[in-house]
Amino acid sequence: MARIAFAWEMGGEYGHISRLLTIASAFRARGHEICFILKDLSRAEAMLGAIGAPCYQAPHWVPTISGLPDAVNAGETLIRFGYLEASGLTGICRAWRNLYELLQPDLLFCDFAPTALLAARGTGIPTAVSDTGYGIPPAHAPLPPYRWWLERGPAPLEGAEARVLACINDVCAALGNPPYEAVWQVFRGDANFLCTFAELDHYPEREETRYWGPIANLEHGETPRWPQGSGPRVFLYLRPDSAGLAAVCRALVAAKARVLAFVPGLEGKVRDALKSRRLSFVDKPLRMDVVRNQCDAAICHAGLGTTAALLAAGRPLLMLPSQTEQAMIAMRVQRLGAGLVADARRVEANAPALIRGLLTDEGLREQARAFAASYRNIGQDDVVQAIVAACEGMLGNSAPGANPSASHR
Repeated sequence: MARIAFAWEMGGEYGHISRLLTIASAFRARGHEICFILKDLSRAEAMLGAIGAPCYQAPHWVPTISGLPDAVNAGETLIRFGYLEASGLTGICRAWRNLYELLQPDLLFCDFAPTALLAARGTGIPTAVSDTGYGIPPAHAPLPPYRWWLERGPAPLEGAEARVLACINDVCAALGNPPYEAVWQVFRGDANFLCTFAELDHYPEREETRYWGPIANLEHGETPRWPQGSGPRVFLYLRPDSAGLAAVCRALVAAKARVLAFVPGLEGKVRDALKSRRLSFVDKPLRMDVVRNQCDAAICHAGLGTTAALLAAGRPLLMLPSQTEQAMIAMRVQRLGAGLVADARRVEANAPALIRGLLTDEGLREQARAFAASYRNIGQDDVVQAIVAACEGMLGNSAPGANPSASHR
């Protein structure tokens, strides 16, 4: 059996850990040894504490780079993580290599961890990537724009991608690695598992590829307890700083919906002002396998994990994206006809109409059900086992620490 290190470096929210945990649990059930290298250890105990696997802090870029416009594509996003500063990025890569020397993994399994992959280049450690379309951008040079739905979106920073590639290759030279030919390659491992549905790929015009399907730990969390009474059940999962949060909550109550709201970090006085017998706040994540089968509709930011779980159960969505990655998913769902996208600048004024549309538009419901029907026979367990089997095929029958290059790292 093998030793597998699971790495997460960039991005936020629970989805990255949830996806890694689900896959790691399957590896361990088949006798492999697992550990985690995570960007945010503050989330580790709540989600990983029960399984008892060791966790380590992921080396990552700490300084804030200010004065930049919004990133136009994945290459410009890398600039925010030190990919114009070869010296600093080299130091982070050396820290990753120190971890590899300590842990001696037979496989590095990454979720949005390009610097971990950059550091592993040339070490002999096999690498695998499971991620959404956002974390595995298409093999294009230059990389495609994020906001593909805009006819005249912002132009990329002149020369940015060439400078990022030059920085990457300066790091490769410092570490004694072969150079890359294009920036998209830094997001790829030896094996790559695009964990999304084709209809929810962040990039709608990706060349033909294999979609493995979204992966999430749907059974993690508490069992939902809905407010008593009659009326449609609506699940709400938003950040406390979401534009129009209060207006949306009030519109739901006015529409006589029964609402379970997960708004982590919401101030007590705000909660007290909004909650009613029809609207209950919960402090911990809920079991999405139960929520999605019990709710009639949902409101979220359009993170892939939540969005895919709800659509796969045929539930229409109202989406309030708060950043680019979520906006990309929200636009895919809206074009699918299974959800509504709220404009952050107008959501407060439009909240009653948005809630009315969510609860009464039969077109949304029909499209969400059609989507669910198309994936009815695809089970997540089968997908996870197929990913594990593919990785085992890369490793052969290695024992812990048996990677032949381990002693030379």
